[in-house]
Amino acid sequence: MKITVKALLYPTEDEEKVLSAVRNIVSLEKLSKVFEGDETYLVGVGDDSTVLRPLYYRVREKRILDAVRKTLKRNRHGNKTFLFLHKQAAYVGAVSLTDDWDESPLGSIYVEIESEEIDRVIDWLSPPTVEGKPLKLVDEI
Repeated sequence: MKITVKALLYPTEDEEKVLSAVRNIVSLEKLSKVFEGDETYLVGVGDDSTVLRPLYYRVREKRILDAVRKTLKRNRHGNKTFLFLHKQAAYVGAVSLTDDWDESPLGSIYVEIESEEIDRVIDWLSPPTVEGKPLKLVDEI
């Protein structure tokens, strides 16, 4: 499994606040600055499900399993999928989906998940539900 997280860092933003927003969503100790043209990103890579634990719990806390599942399924290409999360919401510990980089005023947090068992990962992170309740729980991936 490979999890890649990327967040645009605007020159006017406090880097520590962006780091905090990302770490509220994923469990990554090391995030690096990556420069792409005129833009600076904070990027982190992980290799197991523990990276996704904060997102796992926040999705359940916010009761947005269906929305996350739909997004992950829609964005699936081969053994990869992704989602965008609202950076300002993440800073306060909330999960809010966005459709692209620019939907949030300060940009979004991009989370890409790659796995040979991508369907199982999706089922673990956001299982199918009936009336908001998970039909089945997938053991740790």
